[in-house]
Amino acid sequence: MFVREFVEKHSVWLARLLLIVCIGFVAWWLQGFGATMPGAKAAPPEFTDRKLYQLIIERVSAGDSYYHAAAMAHRTHGYPLIPWVTVRPPTLTYVVAWLGDGGSASLMRALVGASMIAWPIALDRAGYRPIEVLLSAIAVLAGGFIAFYDHFYFHEMWSGAFLSLAFALYRPNRALAAVVLAVIACAFREFAILAVGAGFFWAFLDKRRAEATQWFVGVVIVAAFYAWHAFQVVAFRMDGDVVSQGWSGMIGTLQALYSVVSNSIYRAPGIAVGGTLLILSLFGWLAARDRAWIVASFALAWIAIIALFSRTENYYWSQVLLPWLPIGLILAPRAAFLALRRGQGAKPRRRHVHRVS
Repeated sequence: MFVREFVEKHSVWLARLLLIVCIGFVAWWLQGFGATMPGAKAAPPEFTDRKLYQLIIERVSAGDSYYHAAAMAHRTHGYPLIPWVTVRPPTLTYVVAWLGDGGSASLMRALVGASMIAWPIALDRAGYRPIEVLLSAIAVLAGGFIAFYDHFYFHEMWSGAFLSLAFALYRPNRALAAVVLAVIACAFREFAILAVGAGFFWAFLDKRRAEATQWFVGVVIVAAFYAWHAFQVVAFRMDGDVVSQGWSGMIGTLQALYSVVSNSIYRAPGIAVGGTLLILSLFGWLAARDRAWIVASFALAWIAIIALFSRTENYYWSQVLLPWLPIGLILAPRAAFLALRRGQGAKPRRRHVHRVS
């Protein structure tokens, strides 16, 4: 593949260029982060998105069909039903309705725990240093800590948890498990199809035909699922239903970064430092070797989506990134060393074999 060959041939210079870009973004953030912090906040609405999701779950648990319950809840509380994407897919509702709050919380925590196991194994197999392997588990816990609260009502957190496992299990030419998990992530939030699309794109360019076919089948399954979902939503529309105000929030890059920082573990050291660590996390994923192609593509695309389309009340969109993005911070020194010609990415460690004569 021309792109891969070009990157490998010029990896040091590209790493230096990206390091300069990273430093520039950090300087931009430190200079302008104060402007991204909202001043006096308006009183929160009495009925929030979280309450909307809870209401739909309660009605489905009581025996109502999902799309009837969703349409009634949207209509009663002034939420739009047009276009169809304003109604979330039914996956999360059925999970919580079937498992209950306790079971759903346990499942979410189990997903975070599975990632805490999967990522160290993945990095160890790829030849990363023991300290990086160990810290990756801590990074997953730090990113997914909100799973230990009641954030299982938000579709984005579930999508991000499944994507974390998909990214951890991904290996070129052995991507079936990653494809399945990424498709499940899409069942919770449609934007996760960007990860499936990125997998197909890079596998296709690299002429890994079997893997590209798997990703393509994933795209088709997700497209079919959302076509069915759209049909169901349209079937329950009525004259006079509210039309969405649209998703042209255009909050900008700094506000998008602030949205991630302010709703995650990154805010712990303060907004200024947290934003810097977030930018370093994005930079660090470039040292993830084969995973970098998919993970970095998706992360940057998602930040762009938040910057272009979200509104300030859509803060929970950032939860898609939280279960796995902090791992990039562990990899940032490796990316920086590469830029300084002190490393060449993740090379397998030499394993000494003792011969017995």
